[in-house]
Amino acid sequence: RCVSGYNLHKVVFENDDGETVVNLSKLFVGAEGTLGVVVEATVSLVTVPEETALVLYAYDDLLDAMTAVPDALDFDASAVELMDDEVFRMAAESSEYAQYVEGIPDGTAATLMLEFDSELHDDFEAVIQAANDHFLRSESKAE
Repeated sequence: RCVSGYNLHKVVFENDDGETVVNLSKLFVGAEGTLGVVVEATVSLVTVPEETALVLYAYDDLLDAMTAVPDALDFDASAVELMDDEVFRMAAESSEYAQYVEGIPDGTAATLMLEFDSELHDDFEAVIQAANDHFLRSESKAE
């Protein structure tokens, strides 16, 4: 679910049958309210997965974390989130959320989080190991 920004490259695309398709939902959702307001919607719900696993990679530089996002998308995660140090600062100052940032290493400029679920992956250990092998290798800037 890649919905940040206007996603113009996903509005018009060619489907598997070679037909040109226009999907305005990608544009509208990515605009996060700047193009209009949804007043009615029909939704399709999915089941909550039985199990989930979250991996978090800490980066000393926001740009390094941002550069890693395309690689993260290749792991078929159910969610990929990037948070910068401003989010950590605000959470640390909040009595309600401070506990959630206690484990973030000092000096972390950004974290990249990948969530995996049992609907997409049968073997969490294997997919987490593959992600760790990729993001924690010597060339990577992740911790």
